[in-house]
Amino acid sequence: MRVILLLVLFFRLSLLLPAQTPGILLAPNPSAPDQRAAHILQGYLERMTGQPVRILASLKVPAQGALVVIGNHPNLQLMGLQRSPSLNDEAYYLHGKNNAFLIAGGGELGPEYGVYDLLERLGCRRYSPRDSIIPRIPKLHLPELPPTLEQPAFPYREL
Repeated sequence: MRVILLLVLFFRLSLLLPAQTPGILLAPNPSAPDQRAAHILQGYLERMTGQPVRILASLKVPAQGALVVIGNHPNLQLMGLQRSPSLNDEAYYLHGKNNAFLIAGGGELGPEYGVYDLLERLGCRRYSPRDSIIPRIPKLHLPELPPTLEQPAFPYREL
């Protein structure tokens, strides 16, 4: 009887504990496209999780929570992630492992395309400027993904 009571108490307390907030890590001195992509991702993740999402630009790697790295951070190996190869304009590279996810992009729009790819993998859909689906994910867990390089077939898209 005591074991069941302890389990129920533990379960109730775990519901009261705040979820670990996701973070976005930029390399020191990030490029303008990487910063823009980080702000786009921050807005979506805050809407999905209902929690504030911090953007960090440092050499330190946070120890807890889901972490998205944008750009080739010098400490990727500590997270088990591989550096991206050199990328053509608008190409992007993704790698997800151990609740860490790398997005690296080439040119002005590559990082943004990588962010939108991750958001689609998390269940987001944008059908038009008015119509979109943003799922509610209080405890974000980033997908596992082997190193993936995406190269667009043509340089410009417009609806």
